Amino acid sequence: MPVIELDKFPESKIVVLSFLAIVFDILHHIHSLVPLRDAARAACVSRRFLSSWRSFPNLTFNWKTLGFNLDEDTPYETAKKCEEYMAIIYHILENHSGTGVKTLKLNLCPWGNEVTASHLDRWLQTAVKSGILELVVDLPDDHSPKYNFPCLLLSCAASSIQSLSLSSCAFRPTFIIGCLRNLKSLYLRLVPITEEELECFFSCTISLENLEIYQCNEITFLKIPSYLQRLSILQLYSIVSNLHTLVLCSSSEAFYTLGSAHKFLQLRRLKIYCCGSQFQSFDFLSTVSFLEACPVLETFFFSSDQHFGGRQKPTLKDSDADPCHIRKIPGFRHENLKKASITGVRSSKSLIELACQILESCSSLLCLVLDTTSGYDGWNSEAPGLPSSL
Repeated sequence: MPVIELDKFPESKIVVLSFLAIVFDILHHIHSLVPLRDAARAACVSRRFLSSWRSFPNLTFNWKTLGFNLDEDTPYETAKKCEEYMAIIYHILENHSGTGVKTLKLNLCPWGNEVTASHLDRWLQTAVKSGILELVVDLPDDHSPKYNFPCLLLSCAASSIQSLSLSSCAFRPTFIIGCLRNLKSLYLRLVPITEEELECFFSCTISLENLEIYQCNEITFLKIPSYLQRLSILQLYSIVSNLHTLVLCSSSEAFYTLGSAHKFLQLRRLKIYCCGSQFQSFDFLSTVSFLEACPVLETFFFSSDQHFGGRQKPTLKDSDADPCHIRKIPGFRHENLKKASITGVRSSKSLIELACQILESCSSLLCLVLDTTSGYDGWNSEAPGLPSSL
């Protein structure tokens, strides 16, 4: 078979090199999809895969992905495996180029006490660069964590990161990190962070869709800013036992009733502010579920902006309601509510039903304000001291 000298045919050489480049790209992509251990094995037998391994995109470190079995280990065996586990992570990240990482998951729960802050800082600085999409730092359960997550590190990934999950490490965003315009999910568990610091972090996000907070005991006041218009999932686990004040703002998301499992045992002040056409047919009686979930609630504000299209003629007739039947929530009683204010809404049968329910069921009520005009601003001012009989 004759040998073709590509130097004599420059155009053919370009075609061959382009073809090889496509093949190598395909191999690199396939390699990036296999599990971590298999990708490492492939890199040991192939120079091409070794090159790909140095920019492997999905770095998930836990005892399962690294092939450790912790069942029925003696303390000595566990300590030995801890050393091996840390050595593997260290070796992989030390030999990684630091580019191309899309996912970094550091699960150090079994042996996290053996990891120093310098270890974590070095590993994070190696992998967290522009282009990363998901970052998980999962340390052993500790209500007084010793590691402070370096907030400045997020500025390196501000343009790309979509998901951030932190467990058992302090998070103190006291300055503007940069616009995290693509961050969609935030999960905080056993993380020391105050409401002011969380609010500072919110100011960097505009695309947040999912917020989960679990046992972050320094938070006693939670305010969801109105510019987080894409936020559709809010999960508060043990934090609800500490909240004293909750402010909910929405211009696009409807509020759903709370189930019996949701309890805000220390909440004393609740403000709900909403605007948009989807609230024009809002069932106000359903807000009783918020009162049921807050047994020590003292102040309840519900303010809406239903008059944005100009002054509307009030109507007491709902389109699908029986005007002769007044609904009630059977068995509902509230012993602590002292002030309730519902302002900026149009008159409706469900509004009257809510007012009747509050008057009949709240034995400590001192003040009830119902304002169906656009002139009173219940959001920025306290309700006047009207007698409860009104």
